[in-house]
Amino acid sequence: MAEFRSFSDAEQVAEILSAEVADLLGQGIAERDAASLIVPGGRTPGLFLSKLSHRALAWDRVKVTGSDERWVDVSSPDSNEALVRRTLIANAAADAEFVSLYTGADTPADGVEEAEWRILDMARPFDAVVMGMGDDGHFASLFPGEAALEIGLDLESDAICVPAIGPAGGPPRLSLTLSCLAEARHIYILATGAHKREVWQRAADESPNILPANALHRLTGVPVDFMWCP
Repeated sequence: MAEFRSFSDAEQVAEILSAEVADLLGQGIAERDAASLIVPGGRTPGLFLSKLSHRALAWDRVKVTGSDERWVDVSSPDSNEALVRRTLIANAAADAEFVSLYTGADTPADGVEEAEWRILDMARPFDAVVMGMGDDGHFASLFPGEAALEIGLDLESDAICVPAIGPAGGPPRLSLTLSCLAEARHIYILATGAHKREVWQRAADESPNILPANALHRLTGVPVDFMWCP
C-alpha cells in the first residue's frame, strides 16, 4: 500500500528524499558495483535533484534516466534531459552517466526500440524511481484518455517504453511503462500543493483510466511513498 508522507516545505522534502535516494544508490553499488536511478522532469524536482548532486557516492557507477521525455533535442528548453543534466549531473554527481530516452528518430514510435535497448543496459531492479504527478493524475507521460495508457499501465506487459501524445500543443513524448517502473527497490512520488494532495487521495478510489495514479496505489511488491509538502 502506498504511504503518504507530509513535510513542512520543499526544502525539507528535498533534503530527506535526496538522503534516502543516495542510501538506495549506495546499496546498489555495494551489492552489484552498479546503481540505477529514474528521475522526473518538470519544475518541482529541481531542488531535490540539486541536493542529490552533492551527495557523496561512487557516481561513476550510477546510470540515470528519465521517467519520460519530450521528443525534442537536448538543446530545447522543453527537454527533460537538459534539466536533469543541469541540476543532477553536476557537482559530486558529475561522473554519473545519463541514459537518454531521446534517440533523434523522427517520432517516439520510431525511437522506442532503441530507447528500450538503452534502458535494458541499466542495472535492475532500479535502485530508486522518483516521479512527479500532474493535476490530472498522470505520472511519467501516462496521461488519462490516451491510447498508450492501456499498455503503459499493464503490469503484465513486456513493453519498457510507450509513445505518448501528451498535452495539446506540446511535443510528443516517450514514457517508461508501469511494468518497467515497478521493477524498483523503491518508488517515490514528489508533489506540492493542496490540489495534488487531493488528487492523490481521490486516486486511491478512482479508475486508473480517469486518474492513472490509482495504479500506483495498487502496486504490490515495491514500496511507494507519496512525498508531499504544501
